Amino acid sequence: MTDKELASYSDKQAIREVLGSFLQEPQLIREYKVTKSDFPERFHKIIFAGITNLYRNGIEELDAVAIDEYLSHYEIQYEAFKKNNRGIEFIDSVKEMSLTSNIQYYFDRLKKFSLLRSCVKNGFDVSYYFNPNEVDPVTMENQRDRLDNSTNNEIVDYLKKNFLEAVAPFIIGAGRDSKKAGVSGMEQKERWKNDTAWGLGYASLYMTTVFHGIRKRRFNIMSAGTGVGKLIFNK
Repeated sequence: MTDKELASYSDKQAIREVLGSFLQEPQLIREYKVTKSDFPERFHKIIFAGITNLYRNGIEELDAVAIDEYLSHYEIQYEAFKKNNRGIEFIDSVKEMSLTSNIQYYFDRLKKFSLLRSCVKNGFDVSYYFNPNEVDPVTMENQRDRLDNSTNNEIVDYLKKNFLEAVAPFIIGAGRDSKKAGVSGMEQKERWKNDTAWGLGYASLYMTTVFHGIRKRRFNIMSAGTGVGKLIFNK
């Protein structure tokens, strides 16, 4: 799958809202853990890197001018940022339009799509939750509902279950062994009658083996030379 195809597994609105909220209130970066891998496009990665690096260096008022100046020190990234004035326009737009009160919802969406991209990249079918090529409105709505109402852990559990069901017939030796409780119970009871009984174990494996454990109605004495310690067990 090409990078362009992989990038189609994303929510552009979620990206704009999260970046815009970070621009408005940079301290949110500490609460909402986002990484560069959460942004499939290089353009957004560059802006995110600019925001986080400036904040970590003590800048708490962020705007297009601050980020433009910061990125100007990195030639390759700066060229991608300023192409067609896209970078400055993007920052001004998302900072003005974003609502920090909605960041939790869009943060969750951002992370879910990051998970879906990772799964798709590794060959998993995620169309139950999202398909960028889907055109049927009803199917698209169902997919959106499933994605909105599922946590990342639930998505992983669903995909894992499907994977295990698919490969189960091909796992050599796979199966289920069972045994009814009590089977051979009477035989074991008779063997115990004819064998030395064992009690609870001592702290010492050696003593457990010698005395067959702590047994009722047994009096055990351990003798030793003067000054090396003696133990008496009366049970």
